[in-house]
Amino acid sequence: EPTAAALAYGITKLGTQQRVMVYDLGGGTCDVTIIEISPEGFVKVLATHGNRNLGGYDFDNRMIAYIADLFREETGADIEDDDEAMQMLRSKCEEAKIGLSSSEKFRISLSAMGKKFKTEITRDKFEELIKDLIEDTDIDIETALDDAGLQPRDIDKVLLVGGSTRVPAVRKFIEARMNMKPSAELNADEVVAIGAAIYANEIKDRSSGGSMPGDAAGTAEGSSDNLPAPIIQDVNSHGLGVVIAIDQFGNMGNSIIIPRNQQIPVMIANEYQTMVDNQSIIELQVTEGDDEDLSYVTIVGTTEIHLNPHPAGSPIRVELGYDRSGTIACRVFDVVDNCYIGDATFKRDANMTEDEIQAKMLKMKKISVQ
Repeated sequence: EPTAAALAYGITKLGTQQRVMVYDLGGGTCDVTIIEISPEGFVKVLATHGNRNLGGYDFDNRMIAYIADLFREETGADIEDDDEAMQMLRSKCEEAKIGLSSSEKFRISLSAMGKKFKTEITRDKFEELIKDLIEDTDIDIETALDDAGLQPRDIDKVLLVGGSTRVPAVRKFIEARMNMKPSAELNADEVVAIGAAIYANEIKDRSSGGSMPGDAAGTAEGSSDNLPAPIIQDVNSHGLGVVIAIDQFGNMGNSIIIPRNQQIPVMIANEYQTMVDNQSIIELQVTEGDDEDLSYVTIVGTTEIHLNPHPAGSPIRVELGYDRSGTIACRVFDVVDNCYIGDATFKRDANMTEDEIQAKMLKMKKISVQ
């Protein structure tokens, strides 16, 4: 997504060395990504960090709580007791949030629980309600910069992605934090899709006989500087690991093998030990996440590996690999006997069935991206 945003903004066509921060604040998540772009259009993701529980929905919730308190004070009724009324209030607050991006004040009218209610909320009040939420995104900025080994002064451009970046307070925060005005000339909701379409078009041109990226004569269609289509070097945005027993009582935890922000493709190994004498099998569960607590990670795949009989505490080596397509490969080795004993691959299921994908592809053949 951040790479697609960079393509949409056209920064890979400028012919200069650049370091770019992509600040993506959507409805439910916030992600900050640092990418480096060479004069030849090579795109390298240096680091990424995000919060899966912070976005525009939380902005709405702050306004909803504020208006619900006003409703209670004025009418004596608790709107939170009426699900239908709360849904109406949420809709009104979403409208107000959008309206306050271009206006200094917004009037909210409700007819709920047999009560009529009107109030006005100002942009200043809304910004006061969400100030701490916006400031919380500084953790993602700071972590992404630290992981990339950079300071704000090393960033040449900040790109805004996601509908919540339309909130003026967000843009003011970014400008103050990074000491530069962020680029927001494109539709924040569409910029990723635009970039993906541009890249898909370049891939299509190559497959139909165009030069590959990096070829001196190769140019991407629409390139203003006669540069080749970009080569993309990505990182994994979350750690990959396995579930292990963390004590003699059988309590389980997450052991990270591939930390986040590793350049992909990547393969890393770690050693573990068997729990009992002559252990014959392990249930290998591969995880995605950056926490030792299994409550905060996702199990992406499970497989059974049969072991050679050895005393308890015998070492086994687990290798995890991650390729550009998102496929996770796992291989297990018996260190005592110095031999391979099993493997597995895991690929996330698509959101659509194969029939749905084929139907979409047929439909897309009729679409031209300019």
